[in-house]
Amino acid sequence: MNGEDETPELTALRELHRITMLVNSARDLVDVLHTAAQGVIDVIGFDAAVVNMLTDRDEFEAVTVLGPPHEALIGTRNSRDALLSEVEAGEVWGQLAFVPDGSSDHDPSMASWATSEPPLEEAQAWLPGDALYAPLRAPDGELLGILSVDLPRDGRRPDAVLCRILEMYAVQIGLAIHHARERERLAERLRLSAATHAVVQAAAGYDDLEHILSASLPALEGGFRATRAWIRLFAETNGAWDAVNLPSSLVDDLRAAISSEASHDVAGSVELLLAGVEEVASTCWQTGRILAVSRCRPDDGADVLEREVLTSVLAWLHSLDDDQVVLVPLGVADQCLGYIALNRRTGGGWTEAEEAAALDVGRELGRVISSARLRAREQELMARLEELDEYKDRVVTTIIHELKNPLSVVMGNLELARDEPDLTTRAHEAIARGADRMQALVDDLLTLTRLREPVVELDRVTVDLSEVVAEVATLEAQGAQRQGVRLDLSGVEAGVQVRSEGSELDRMVLNLVSNAIKYSGEGDVVSLTVVQDAEHVEFRCIDTGMGIRPQDMSSIFDEFDRSSSPEARAKPGSGLGLPIVRRVVQRHGGSIEVASQVGQGSSFIVRLPAPDQALTS
Repeated sequence: MNGEDETPELTALRELHRITMLVNSARDLVDVLHTAAQGVIDVIGFDAAVVNMLTDRDEFEAVTVLGPPHEALIGTRNSRDALLSEVEAGEVWGQLAFVPDGSSDHDPSMASWATSEPPLEEAQAWLPGDALYAPLRAPDGELLGILSVDLPRDGRRPDAVLCRILEMYAVQIGLAIHHARERERLAERLRLSAATHAVVQAAAGYDDLEHILSASLPALEGGFRATRAWIRLFAETNGAWDAVNLPSSLVDDLRAAISSEASHDVAGSVELLLAGVEEVASTCWQTGRILAVSRCRPDDGADVLEREVLTSVLAWLHSLDDDQVVLVPLGVADQCLGYIALNRRTGGGWTEAEEAAALDVGRELGRVISSARLRAREQELMARLEELDEYKDRVVTTIIHELKNPLSVVMGNLELARDEPDLTTRAHEAIARGADRMQALVDDLLTLTRLREPVVELDRVTVDLSEVVAEVATLEAQGAQRQGVRLDLSGVEAGVQVRSEGSELDRMVLNLVSNAIKYSGEGDVVSLTVVQDAEHVEFRCIDTGMGIRPQDMSSIFDEFDRSSSPEARAKPGSGLGLPIVRRVVQRHGGSIEVASQVGQGSSFIVRLPAPDQALTS
């Protein structure tokens, strides 16, 4: 049989085979749909073809439109129920559905187009309101879309042969769409697997948390096609870790976005937003899901986010000119550590593969972060152990040094008293001084130990600080006189009171005054001042003595610290006086300031809450 003897049906089948081969050889879904629609025009003989694909939001979207209806229909969406209702109301032509002009009530919400050309004047003429639909299905029967045709080239409704050809063609298009989608899903899974690997590899290349998070952001943005990525780690309730935001501008961006929308407390709104999202992220982690919020679909997320929180997120997206943010929880085991926020300029939904990959990233990145925190905690503990070991060495060295000299005095004078009875009185005095020095060291150690215990509610009473300062000055007057140091109490106001545990306050004043005298010399002055305002009581101890070297200022409150100055080290002392002062001040809710210049003296200013403030606190 030659080409001239072929029936029109056989010719159409040959063309159908040719166009089906082209459809199945298309590179991606877009090409498949365009080639399929073009086949309707070239082979089956209609001048208009529309492919409506079923989306994940249960809508039919006109993704391919060829012919005159293109401008009116491309990109339009119709609800699944509305379009299927129209199809099911039509006449059943095998697997096709024909809806004659005027045979049903057309849903006005549906996008539609009709030709303005007059129909033929015959019984089988194609009318402007006629519609012919062909379902597009996967091999398992799943509905993928609907092909609709219009404007038959001969102006007539198709006969049985043409309808069978269109049926076969619709079956082939459905198979081609299914295979194209499978290829795209496979390519997407491969891409997302590579993206997940890239994120984990970028993060695993560092040990410290800051570099881990910084390295993750570019990989997240590239792998998930995001305009920007954010990471927030929650603060731990036990205070071991503070909240972390990367980029650090996250909170400022939220505050700026909310301030443009709200007339209420912006700082409070930001805290509410962060707390609300934190709770949702924890829920998402437990349920293994992500959360998408979109300006295109503002009701997304309303089932889990408070309305005010959702409004703030949408305002934030608007300020960034982004359409969508997807929240991905990250954590390890049953603990949610924080979340990743991925912004996009398109409000399209995420595929199942993207959701699965994002959750994998949350798990893997959570594992890396948890390991980094454990390493940091381990390093912190090791450093602490080293500090404790150094502290122990300082304690032992200081105690040995401080006990050695007075013990030598005691032993030497005992031997002197035994060998020379006439010198017994002088020996006893030396032994007493040595014993006093050892007793002072023991007292300092006991005091510091007690002050280092966890702070409990102090048994406070009202104490006259002015009297305490005066009593200490009287106690230290003889020592000051021996060194030629003058005590100046002219700045002590009478009757200044504080709420205090009395013995601790005495010890604080005594240590500051005795230190000032010890490191002053002939002709120097130690000035003591006590003043009060509405909120604070202030005690100042200022001397004109030798001063403190700049390199020693940062450690003067460290236990057992001794000055690097040979002149200062020659003075006896355990290095516990100022640590005791600082601890007393802290326990009373106060503060201490120090200023010093070598050769000109030092200034210690202690501020304590006024009695009314102390009672309130």
